[in-house]
Amino acid sequence: MSIDKIAQYYLGSAHCEVSEPVHDETIKFLWEEFSQIPCQVVFGDWDDDSSPESLYNSVRSGVLQVSTAFNNPAWCTPSENLCFRAVHDWHHTLDYGDGYQWSTFTLTSELASYNRAVSRYRAYCDREGISFNRQVQALFYSEIVLQASTYFHLGDFPDTQHVVL
Repeated sequence: MSIDKIAQYYLGSAHCEVSEPVHDETIKFLWEEFSQIPCQVVFGDWDDDSSPESLYNSVRSGVLQVSTAFNNPAWCTPSENLCFRAVHDWHHTLDYGDGYQWSTFTLTSELASYNRAVSRYRAYCDREGISFNRQVQALFYSEIVLQASTYFHLGDFPDTQHVVL
């Protein structure tokens, strides 16, 4: 499926509400992941024009810079969204370190980050003795793949973001 078709699907879909249990489970997982980021996380109001390589190098130097721009989440609080961003950016550095060395962000790199999030969420569920929740997986797909495709299609994030489950 092309980026344009994925973006049109996202833009043409109605917003889905995220249930409280799905929200809570997702946020608990994200904070667990956030606690494993091996460097200082710095949030700032700058345009995020980083690359997978620059993120990787920043983590290796001890600081992961995460942009606070366009922080208008549809399903969580702004601080929870920034936690998600930090984890997502960290996942990109893990992909880059594993040999997926893209020079720019692409649909392929976003799919790799999505797959890493799902894999790590599955491992988290196993450790915690809880069932894997496909709604959490769908939320990751909406937040990572659908939004990135829309960004690549439009050249920017839409003013209003929503969740497609």
